[in-house]
Amino acid sequence: MFAGIAEGKSWEMVTQIIAHCLWSKHVDKNPGDRAEKCGGMMKPVSVIKTKGDFSIIHQCQVCGFEKKNKLAPEDDFDKVVRLSKGESE
Repeated sequence: MFAGIAEGKSWEMVTQIIAHCLWSKHVDKNPGDRAEKCGGMMKPVSVIKTKGDFSIIHQCQVCGFEKKNKLAPEDDFDKVVRLSKGESE
């Protein structure tokens, strides 16, 4: 989910994307630390491809923070395709 996963953390420990809708929650300052107090919902706003991997760009609906999250196998690929075409939910 993240550009870099904190040492010793597994994918499952740091993911907070809701696979069927692609939304996330603003809970981490660093991957897996759950130290962010904002807690806002993170809207999926775009899809990018870097070095062969696809990532979803999320924007916090409370504070505006944006974060890149690596696409996970369980994410709804049809929604990812629609998002990449600029289609909103």
